[in-house]
Amino acid sequence: MLKTRPLLILDWLQMPEGREILRSISSIQGDGLKPYGLLERPILPASTAVEDVHYKLAVVGKGGVGKTSTIAFLSGRPVPESHCETAGIQTTRMYWPVKIAHLNKAVLMNLTLWDTGEIAIKKFDHILPACKSGVDGILFLFSFVDKGSWEEIPHLLSRFTDPGDKLAKIVIGTKYPLQNQSMCFKDCSIFFSDLFMMNTC
Repeated sequence: MLKTRPLLILDWLQMPEGREILRSISSIQGDGLKPYGLLERPILPASTAVEDVHYKLAVVGKGGVGKTSTIAFLSGRPVPESHCETAGIQTTRMYWPVKIAHLNKAVLMNLTLWDTGEIAIKKFDHILPACKSGVDGILFLFSFVDKGSWEEIPHLLSRFTDPGDKLAKIVIGTKYPLQNQSMCFKDCSIFFSDLFMMNTC
């Protein structure tokens, strides 16, 4: 397994500069991020000079694994209480500050998350190419309580990625049960480490 050095200064958000920027993008209650529309941008403190770095991320997975809920949670929006298939394409904008280790430079990641439902991809030919066009990374979601959603991951990897591409690939497990009902995480870890040369944590 390849040893990698952290790309980001992981405790930077706990330092004064990081805390100040994070406070400016947090909700008034301080319990999550402020939601931003597609044309909005955070107002940062005058003392901070950070550039925007734009990334398009596609969020894929079997229907019902929690793609829309995960996006809502990450972006500071209310999480839907019931499942409803996403019609067409839904985009969500969120911002997250980071400090790049080797440059010692703070940047504001401007993330656009693209979400679409399985039915929409099958029904409309333009949905899948639109999601893949100009994409920088893909979040592959599966549910710990739905083994079929886990078994779908290799198919999604081959459908959305090409060998040797430079896309960031992140696999996220949702709906982790309190009881021991889920598949063995050790098997998941070995699968990604061996087959796709991906680090797991």
